[in-house]
Amino acid sequence: MFVPAFSRVTPRQGEPTRHALFLHGILGSGSNLRSLARQIVDVCPDWEILLVDLRNHGASHGADSPHTVTSCARDLTRLCQQIGIRPTLIAGHSFGGKVALGYARNEPHWLQRVWVLDARPGIVPEDAQGRHDIDHILSTLRGIEVPAPTRDAVAEALREAGFSESLVGWMGTNLQRSDEGFCWKFDLDAVQAMIEDYWRQDFWPFVEGCPAGLMLDFVRAERGDRWHDSDIERLVGMQGAGSVALHTLSDSGHWVHVDNPKGLMEMMLPAFLGVR
Repeated sequence: MFVPAFSRVTPRQGEPTRHALFLHGILGSGSNLRSLARQIVDVCPDWEILLVDLRNHGASHGADSPHTVTSCARDLTRLCQQIGIRPTLIAGHSFGGKVALGYARNEPHWLQRVWVLDARPGIVPEDAQGRHDIDHILSTLRGIEVPAPTRDAVAEALREAGFSESLVGWMGTNLQRSDEGFCWKFDLDAVQAMIEDYWRQDFWPFVEGCPAGLMLDFVRAERGDRWHDSDIERLVGMQGAGSVALHTLSDSGHWVHVDNPKGLMEMMLPAFLGVR
């Protein structure tokens, strides 16, 4: 039975009594959120944060299909059972945000808080900007011959395709050395299936019927392009119920943990200190 790989961010002293899961976005890995997790645990030493490599990413390979948001959520359940923890908080960026909602839908009885970082809860329409961005990235990656002789060869191919330097640098973290050269850490065919399922997933019924005792926090990037006005209005209209909150992270695009890490940490910190 497949169980995803993970790493732990633990207190520098003492033993944690509470646990959280952090989930990366598509084409990422758990280490993307390590800096954010380290800052939080240093302030809140009663917490341990697990950085999970979602299936087909990082060190998590060998999972059987279907490669879906639901499958990723079930992977987390098996992981927590295997290591014997019951996380009370889960946070996910982009694709990982919907996986976090899927886990919450499966395991609401001990989970207390979910942070969804710049991911809209509903179906993503075909004309959404984010879909075009991912489609461009995936088609470009398919056109790059791997194994490649050097990291620089891959970086140059990405630049020629119009990738920004920050995106080139990030994609470089997803390369690994093999005997034949440098290869991607992820499985492109499986990733394609995962992102297509992400577009189709609709968590609005779960959000609108949020179980008692569970808090859902949505973070929208101020300069992002992933949200529609109707999504924002719908969440704002639910805030009075006390189980859903919409936060706007200033001075940030979609990569919230990179663009404004200090602001994101300060936004999330009260949740780890026990403030609703």
